[in-house]
Amino acid sequence: MPVLRWLSRDEDIKTASKAAYRLLAEQPELGASGGGGGAKKKPKI
Repeated sequence: MPVLRWLSRDEDIKTASKAAYRLLAEQPELGASGGGGGAKKKPKI
């Protein structure tokens, strides 16, 4: 695999390290197959 090289690499790495980010937590109850939700849930009659 080729190594990528660009002119402003150091500046770009510094800029990227300043970018805000948020680590997301998994919530299985909101997933399609977790927590009994989604299409598998039967409606109450």
